[in-house]
Amino acid sequence: MTMAQPNIPATITALQDIGPDIRSFILQPGISDYRFTPGEHLLATLPGSPPRVYSFANSPLDGPQIELIVKRVGVLTNKLFALSVGDTVFISPPFPNRLSAGVAGVGPVALIAGGVGAVPFMSIIRDCLLRRVDNTMTMFYSSRTESEIICRAELEDLAQRYPQLKLVFTLTREEPAGWRGELGRIDPAMILRYVPGPTGTRWLICGPALLVVAAKKMLLDFGVPKEKIFL
Repeated sequence: MTMAQPNIPATITALQDIGPDIRSFILQPGISDYRFTPGEHLLATLPGSPPRVYSFANSPLDGPQIELIVKRVGVLTNKLFALSVGDTVFISPPFPNRLSAGVAGVGPVALIAGGVGAVPFMSIIRDCLLRRVDNTMTMFYSSRTESEIICRAELEDLAQRYPQLKLVFTLTREEPAGWRGELGRIDPAMILRYVPGPTGTRWLICGPALLVVAAKKMLLDFGVPKEKIFL
């Protein structure tokens, strides 16, 4: 499928730094019927820069505005970070992918995220809460350091308000004082501590390529059917 080019103007209505070189952009699309599904992504660009893919971070029920969470890496993101409220970004229509297949009514769901790979899962979790979806949901979230956990306070608040959500934070490059989460990369033992029945669970994975490949192999080794693994 050929992706449509990012030619829809979107006005920045709010900006917030939520981590080291990680910023939330709230955008108002310049068309009235801009709609997306949790887990989907879009292309975004500025004049003179090639487009990049970004996932939606909010629920469609939050509309008509959309949220993108961007990590500063490369030329385009440096330009994005120089923008102010009122400036314009150009976006494409939404694009579906396997993460947007939906989770309502499918039984237990587990999410494996690394770094900014947590962004599409923020959209899914926020949407499940607003729609009162009653799936049991476990989120494994691997970060290098505690400060790099995107939207940690909100995730912990969502877990309080949405009892079906269980959060598993793990750090790979530090062990801060008082840390009560996991340490090290997500491995089979960690998975089984929190999801003792992995073969009956729908799995969604998003993050760096090495994490995605390793997580998929772990799940296949557990005997999880391929049709229950969404990348």
